[in-house]
Formats: sequence, structure tokens, C-alpha cells
Amino acid sequence: MQRMTQRYPEDDEVCIYYALSLQAAAPPTDRTYANQRKSAEILGRLFAKNPQHPGAAHYLIHAYDYPIRDARGRRNVSIAAQSAVVPVVTSRLD
Repeated sequence: MQRMTQRYPEDDEVCIYYALSLQAAAPPTDRTYANQRKSAEILGRLFAKNPQHPGAAHYLIHAYDYPIRDARGRRNVSIAAQSAVVPVVTSRLD
């Protein structure tokens, strides 16, 4: 996936799937959360560019699904939760 982002750096979908693959491949023993942090960085840029993109918002929240969350992570999750994700989730509850 990283090679795909190098080949198609302007393709938001490729970047989102790369970020998701970083989360999926994160070693459970890595307490630096390097993959999750890199994923959050990528998704944060994409979310800033297009806050209505449901994938960017959704996966950004999951990039911070680990015990140590910094202030920036909490802010990103809060902003993402108020944008594209909430209407999707609430519509499933109807």
C-alpha cells in the first residue's frame, strides 16, 4: 500500500487504505503506537482536506483506538465524530 501512495499520492482513497493498512498491521506489542500515529497523521491531512469524507473521519477515530491518546488525538476524534460519522451511525439506529 505504501508503494501505491507513492505512485498515486493525490488519490485520497489509496491514502486512506494505506492508513487503514497501517492500523491493521500494527504490532500489538508496539507501545510507541508508531503505525497508529502515522495512520492518524495521514488521515488527519485527508480529513482537513475533506471533512465530509466518511472513510477519513471513521478511520481517523480508529487511529486513536489505543490507550495513550494525546490532546491532538482527542480533538481530531471529537471533530470527526461531529462530521460525517454521526449521521452514518445514527441512520443505522433508525
